[in-house]
Amino acid sequence: MAALLYSCGTTNEVSSQADLMEYVADEGHGLSITSETGGIETSCSLKPTDLLVLQELEASTMNVSVQEIKSGYEENLYFILSYSYEGGELVTAPNLSIEGYSDLVQIFSYGLAEYITLSTSTGKKIDLKYSAFQPTYGSGASSSLLLVFPRQDIHHEDWVQVNVREMGLGTGKLSFRYLVKDINDIPSLSNTVFSEYIAK
Repeated sequence: MAALLYSCGTTNEVSSQADLMEYVADEGHGLSITSETGGIETSCSLKPTDLLVLQELEASTMNVSVQEIKSGYEENLYFILSYSYEGGELVTAPNLSIEGYSDLVQIFSYGLAEYITLSTSTGKKIDLKYSAFQPTYGSGASSSLLLVFPRQDIHHEDWVQVNVREMGLGTGKLSFRYLVKDINDIPSLSNTVFSEYIAK
């Protein structure tokens, strides 16, 4: 039943990566949520499996099966958690010293499991399976994290919620709730899009 969260929820398709990204970014679809506290903007958005598949296809130098790649990603739920201050990375935030930012990078890189969990409408608590952070040392528009949670632990849920503890930024505890229906309604990329990447 868990696979219904994504692969069987919709037959809608979009014809480009840009269209799918635009769909997710539209807050009316319930997949991107933003909070602002003390000048720090925190956003959390769901990362569709198809976008991850495209990234792998783009990086691959071998002939690979799209369905094989998809099956490896569909066992998880993916979110992008981003922090920014005045359109830039957290290194520019006035309440963070150099030492404070260094500590935060350590948490982002190695300690997120202590700060971030997923909860569900039936009261389940799901631990972070994996996370990734690539520091860009002030050159990016935000400090962004990839969060990965196991999908098989989610059954018959109305919603899932990403919970973020205070990490020294002054944002307090943050929660980002997503309706499973909205996750189910995410359109798929058309096969034509995947074929174009395979042909490259």
